[in-house]
Amino acid sequence: DGLQSVVLGDGDNRLVIDAAVLNADDFDEDDDDLLVLNLGGGSNTLALAGNAADWATEDDDVFVASFEAADVSGAQTLELGLEYSYVDVTFDLEGLDELETIVHTSFLNLGEVTVVNSPEVLTAVYEQDAYFNVLNIDELEEANFFVTDAEAEVDVDVEFGIGELNAEELVTASLTLDGEVFAFLDELNADNLESLTINLGEEGFLSGPQGGTTESLESVTLTGGDKSGFLLFFGEPTPKLSTLDLSDFAGKYDEDDDFFENGEGFEIAGGVAIDGSERDGTLTILIGEGDLGFLLVGSKREIFEFVGDDVGTVVIEGFEAGSGGNRDRLDLTEFGITAATAEDLVDVEYTTLEEEDDVAIAILTSDLFEGSITLLGLDAESNQEIFASFLS
Repeated sequence: DGLQSVVLGDGDNRLVIDAAVLNADDFDEDDDDLLVLNLGGGSNTLALAGNAADWATEDDDVFVASFEAADVSGAQTLELGLEYSYVDVTFDLEGLDELETIVHTSFLNLGEVTVVNSPEVLTAVYEQDAYFNVLNIDELEEANFFVTDAEAEVDVDVEFGIGELNAEELVTASLTLDGEVFAFLDELNADNLESLTINLGEEGFLSGPQGGTTESLESVTLTGGDKSGFLLFFGEPTPKLSTLDLSDFAGKYDEDDDFFENGEGFEIAGGVAIDGSERDGTLTILIGEGDLGFLLVGSKREIFEFVGDDVGTVVIEGFEAGSGGNRDRLDLTEFGITAATAEDLVDVEYTTLEEEDDVAIAILTSDLFEGSITLLGLDAESNQEIFASFLS
């Protein structure tokens, strides 16, 4: 009984305590005998060990994990080595005024997770498999997710998945995959989100989002090495989306990985589906050397700007060729190909899908790059309409 305290010096400290001592059930509401944890003035980590159920209190079938029983200062990083499974959890971060990063070092398989009283900017690190049916982070304005397999005890892929992410105050967000990580996001609801950055690393894979609303999203940047891949779907229209930057995505099709082969048999490593029907203006898509496939819906203009040193395998379904105001555009000016020079520099081969003779395909190649640009379901009736689709 009585006041307990831990006071550390000004170096970089890591304090490990049993999570059970933070259980608010052990304290009266007006009890002044809090556990005082002062980690000092350096760059410090507060690590919680033990049984997760001993820390959280249960309230209407929801486990509430908080720091109500402690007075914490000097903790920039919170390390959670506690396993939760098949439960709903509220993480109350009130009292962690200097918190910048949460590191999860244990397996997580949770129902609905709600983070309250968080700082406006927070980084979450996951070192083992983590699954959330629902994740609510409504108070965050900047969220950075970092998923790594570096701490895995055996050589297996790490999986990270969120069924539904609700983040209505979020303005900027990033996801970084380090190592052989498979990540998925089914639904993203973040109507104030303006920019999203995704780094797949050398061999990460991302699927999603496939639904939700992102009414303010203006730019998406996605990078990845030659063994990385993705399927990026915007299930609802994104009216303000103006830039999709894939210039540093270098993913290449792997014949041993069926996941990268789309239904028409084109060999791609990254796939994008975009509904432009309600978009306010033009979408510019920056393309590097990756093997990419695009599915376009709607009649708004998309500009495909090729900015790499070479062109990979690029497949575009729904490309609207021609000279009209909303017609799509190919920008290969980096290769010296323009509307005026395309007829001399680009070869066009026509074919159709097997068993679907009414679906026209135009395959564009050139001596100026190694790969190809395939226009699937093309509505053009002549080469001139295709050449008119090149920017000057």
